[in-house]
Amino acid sequence: MLTGRFEHIRGVRTLGGAGDRWYGAWIDGLTPGGTFGGPSPNPSLTVSYINMVCGFAPSSGYGIYGNGSLADLWLVQPETASGNKSIFFDLTNGGGSAGADVKVINPVCDGYRNNGIHILNAPLGSTLNIESPYVAGASGATGDALRLEASHGVAITNVQAIGGLSPGVYGAYIADGTECTISGRFVDYNTAFYAISAVSCDFDIKAVNTSGASSQQAMLLIGGRRSKASLATMRLSGAWTYGIALDASASQYMLDVTRVQGATNRIARATVPIGAQGNIHSHMIINPGSPITT
Repeated sequence: MLTGRFEHIRGVRTLGGAGDRWYGAWIDGLTPGGTFGGPSPNPSLTVSYINMVCGFAPSSGYGIYGNGSLADLWLVQPETASGNKSIFFDLTNGGGSAGADVKVINPVCDGYRNNGIHILNAPLGSTLNIESPYVAGASGATGDALRLEASHGVAITNVQAIGGLSPGVYGAYIADGTECTISGRFVDYNTAFYAISAVSCDFDIKAVNTSGASSQQAMLLIGGRRSKASLATMRLSGAWTYGIALDASASQYMLDVTRVQGATNRIARATVPIGAQGNIHSHMIINPGSPITT
């Protein structure tokens, strides 16, 4: 399909099942003759004001699923409710153009059981943007609000995410991200933000704790290099043990902890606090084997 427009579509699953799959909307960029006609498409496809509800719990229920060569796609104010994942873009085998000129604007991802937004294998040429999402899991949700894996050039900005302090559930989880940007407000997560091996990324995170002390870190950075992380924490004195925690292999990070409050220590590296809370300044540069500079 080339240069198409879909508006005001609603899909509701009303029957139960076991071990099956459900797709509210499947935007197919991999199958020849699919929505995008296979690899290297240029469809100029706009999908606006769709509402997808999975009323039951199949093993794989996706509100909006896109795969392969997603490009030149605009999703405007989509809403999903229930299901395993609200929005899942799997760009595996999509080629170098996958994720180019893809915009998702004002999505509502409500009541998911696993992930709110999951992006997998966006290639080096990706320019995938998700703007102003609202992300809130169902009670007992087992996955992260945002999950990016092995992806380049993804920007998810002005996030509003609500958790429930569930163990092992993160506001945002980034693994092997390159040149990615994440910004937003994450409410009631033990760890609001967790990045592994991030390279040349930019993170601006507000972590809010309204429910109780998590005794963990608001932001956790494992490995990675040449990235910038800014953290603001709100509410509840002692809500976190650390503001930003880094492991020993994290290098060349620019950190801003000026707005951290309610954390016993603003920064720790390899579980060792860096300075007293009142003596930490913004824009700390962490280099392996070199002194800490402020």
